[in-house]
Amino acid sequence: MAALNFPSSPTLNQLYTANNATWQWNGTAWVRLGDPGAQGATGSTGAQGAAGAQGSTGPTGAQGTAGAQGSTGPTGAQGAAGAQGSTGPTGAQGAAGAQGTAGAQGAAGAQGTLGTTGNRGGVPYTFSTTTTDADPGNGVLQYNNSVIGSVTTIFIDNLDSLGNTQTTWYDTWDDSTNTTSEGYLYITSASSSGTTVNVWNVTAVTVATGYYKITVTYVSGTLPANSTSLAVNFSRTGDRGAQGATGAQGTAGAQGTAGAQGSTGTTGPTGAQGTAGAQGATGAQGATGAQGATGSTGPTGAQGATGTTGPTGAQGTAGAQGTSGTTVIPAGTVMLFYQAAAPTGWTQVTTHNNKDLRVVSGTGGGSGGTTAYTSVFTSRTPAGTVTMSNAAVTLTSSQIPSHNHSESTSNDNNRYVVGSIKNQNGTGNAGLQGTTTGSTGGGGSHTHANTATFSGTALDFAVQYIDIILCSKN
Repeated sequence: MAALNFPSSPTLNQLYTANNATWQWNGTAWVRLGDPGAQGATGSTGAQGAAGAQGSTGPTGAQGTAGAQGSTGPTGAQGAAGAQGSTGPTGAQGAAGAQGTAGAQGAAGAQGTLGTTGNRGGVPYTFSTTTTDADPGNGVLQYNNSVIGSVTTIFIDNLDSLGNTQTTWYDTWDDSTNTTSEGYLYITSASSSGTTVNVWNVTAVTVATGYYKITVTYVSGTLPANSTSLAVNFSRTGDRGAQGATGAQGTAGAQGTAGAQGSTGTTGPTGAQGTAGAQGATGAQGATGAQGATGSTGPTGAQGATGTTGPTGAQGTAGAQGTSGTTVIPAGTVMLFYQAAAPTGWTQVTTHNNKDLRVVSGTGGGSGGTTAYTSVFTSRTPAGTVTMSNAAVTLTSSQIPSHNHSESTSNDNNRYVVGSIKNQNGTGNAGLQGTTTGSTGGGGSHTHANTATFSGTALDFAVQYIDIILCSKN
């Protein structure tokens, strides 16, 4: 058997014939086509044409000259007879007469009737338009969809139309080690005049009770009519060739330069805690080195057992490490965080607990006060006693109420009564000369003591709050 020498740059559907077999290029691989069907019976031989007339006999050739008579031997002495003389040589053959002209050719016999064309080669089946996943019946195959382009499974009975069991043949339809196609199934009209040609790419074979389920991908063709007689052929895809050797590792691309350092975010104001300064943007990642060129694909191995895997190519050297960006936040910086624990790279400051925040215009970082935040801001009910003392006050004459004073005075030896002063002897009113009332009191001031109590409804000072933590950058 001659070696196969497939064309190196085939076109789609190009055919190649060798060793009495034909292959077709499907765009990915050479696929062997099914063997042609048996030759139809030869038509009967046409009737023998009438024999042509006999040509006339050519003239007889001239008689060759007789050979010369051998000389008579001398008469020997009387006695024993002399030996017989040798026979003279035979005369040369006369030339053959000229050939007579051939008789005229007889008329050809009538052409025999052409024999009927035999059916196409392949295993015979009958098509059913039923799409149910079930045993289609003896010698029947059917599709799982009435739209041929949507067919994904073919249901084919264990028996062909002639009653032959074909399960052993079906079992070979998924024997290829090719990962994309087990082979190609060709379903054509059995009749030489039929136009049905369905081509399917087989990907899996499943055994069911009384029939097989063939998982396929549509390639080409139109849906056959119900009860069409079909011929089925299968062309197995060759096994996957041995793995080609791995191409050498491309050299690693040069390390990209480190991104520029992002600027440090501004510090928020101290006080009711300002928002933390925005995190400086992380330096841009250096560009990845260009990918080394992929090694050329090894040639497809010859059909047969899978060869051992070629060794892995040597690893290309790693690109140099880009320089790290500088730290955005200086060590020792203290910031507020609204989370349960210090983030990575920070340490929680625990010297301050349960305190409020105060904004200052001078130097920050101080603390003060004695009462805890939650002790001040809570629900309270006012109650207690207030003692007040007025300032000392000296009354003026206008502030003293109107009043009388009793007094006694003397004038010589007479006594007078204030308000109706008469002479003691009753001789008439006497005038007062330089009389005054006596003074009492020290002219001092006085105070008033006041005491008051108060009470009221509870006042709710339990303001809402969130817990934040102070953390120092490591």
